Amino acid sequence: MARLLVIQLERLGDLIQTTPLLEDVHRSSPEDEVEILVLEETRPALEGFPGLARVHMLEEERVRELVRGLRESYPSMEPPPGAEEAFLRLDLPRYDRVINLTTHEFGCWLARRVDAAVRAGGVITEDGEWLSLGDWHVYLVARTDFRWENGIHAADLFRAAAPGGAPPASSRRPFAAQAPRLPFALPAGRRVALNPGSSKAARRWPAERYARLADALRAHGFLPLLVGAPADRELCAAVAAACREAPPDFCGRTSVQEAARLLAEVDLLVSGDTGAVHLAAAAGTRVVGLYGGSSVFRETAPWGEGHLVLQAPPRAGASSMNAISEAAALAAALVALGRAERADLRREAAAAGHEAWETFFLPPDADPLGGLAYRPLHEARFTSSDLQVMILRHVMAWELCGREGSISLEHVRALQGAEGVSVALEDRRFVAKATRDLSKLLRALAEAASEAEDSCYEADEQALDRVQALSARIEQGVETLKQAAARSCCVRPVIGFLDWTLRNLPRGHAAALFRRHERELERAAELLDEAAARAQELGA
Repeated sequence: MARLLVIQLERLGDLIQTTPLLEDVHRSSPEDEVEILVLEETRPALEGFPGLARVHMLEEERVRELVRGLRESYPSMEPPPGAEEAFLRLDLPRYDRVINLTTHEFGCWLARRVDAAVRAGGVITEDGEWLSLGDWHVYLVARTDFRWENGIHAADLFRAAAPGGAPPASSRRPFAAQAPRLPFALPAGRRVALNPGSSKAARRWPAERYARLADALRAHGFLPLLVGAPADRELCAAVAAACREAPPDFCGRTSVQEAARLLAEVDLLVSGDTGAVHLAAAAGTRVVGLYGGSSVFRETAPWGEGHLVLQAPPRAGASSMNAISEAAALAAALVALGRAERADLRREAAAAGHEAWETFFLPPDADPLGGLAYRPLHEARFTSSDLQVMILRHVMAWELCGREGSISLEHVRALQGAEGVSVALEDRRFVAKATRDLSKLLRALAEAASEAEDSCYEADEQALDRVQALSARIEQGVETLKQAAARSCCVRPVIGFLDWTLRNLPRGHAAALFRRHERELERAAELLDEAAARAQELGA
């Protein structure tokens, strides 16, 4: 039996997206003792979760104070007053493994402070280095540089932290505990929950648009309900005031478990990118998610099959949520409710200039990680660059799983012939050349790193000059790679992953660092070669 601690000190949605990892661990190693550290406010969502030996808690406001304290002490990362006391009060035992899914400073400090044989995730070392331990976590951090090309959902990246679980089947969904009953009666009818709030203003669709959507849903025979956290009461009141007939307002009237129960008793949730979409997914309720430029659906869409998302294009900038049209939102809702055809949604998405997608789980042979994927419900035109980005999703998942298992692109081949999808391969030669040229450059830089390592063991002045010259060549070459990735989306995930891997190398002897550079540069070349071979196999 092994003892494992998972640290998840982020918000409710992040905790719910952690439950597939916990479930995988329990299924693959039922004899292991799994514990988790969460915010006290999110703890109720885990009640009754199978396979958890113990749940540890910290109060959210206390964690915020400690995060602020560590940020103020940067770069020394000296723990603020109270950090050690908070840690000691947890009274944590020794663990065989700690997985830290928390990205902020206190979570990473804590991951190092816990007594453990093996650590994975973000860690702040004793000498102040902030490291990502494990390829999955390097990728999690690196994806900020290629958010629009990343195809691996956050829940699936978490699952990659402890590989061994089978790729998710169509019936899988995350977990959130539900109250046995609600403290109030819901009105009869086919109910659609509208959640206009979010902790981030950039993720909120305008209140007046929710109001017009509520009116339109009522006109189609559905009963809109307003839901949300206590902080969203004013916003929900503004929506209700703008409606022709104010919907029932349950905002701020539910606990976490009661909110899950409420969402289980509606036919659909319409919401921006916030915790409510993950609660609904866990409850088995279909979601229409509204995603603007500050959130990318491939990262945080509701994890499960059959959810619809509308994604505003990145060019819409700060006003991206305003770019999501009411007509497209209504069409998506009616498609989800069985009252409209997908052609209606394609038409409205085209008129508004944004995308519509439906979630599904990859076939079990797609790659060893599997997980959530997306089929277009808008008029989609795929180029060779687009297809290579899809291929790279599977190549990177294969890499994160230690290259165990195989890759099948049959679902991509099927997607190319789907309704509303066209394929234009005019950029095929460009993609092939860009991939080939970067692979060649990567191998040349790997050879330079190998030569630099050998020179580190020579004591003469000429050797030192060679090391300096080779180091400068490698640095310049990596910059060239990054510039090429900025121009070519088809290589961005590999080069972004490489860049963050090199940044993440711990301090040490120069020869060891050059050895790691050689290994990582060669690995990136292999990943590009694998993607190129798969593209040729696909005819892309």
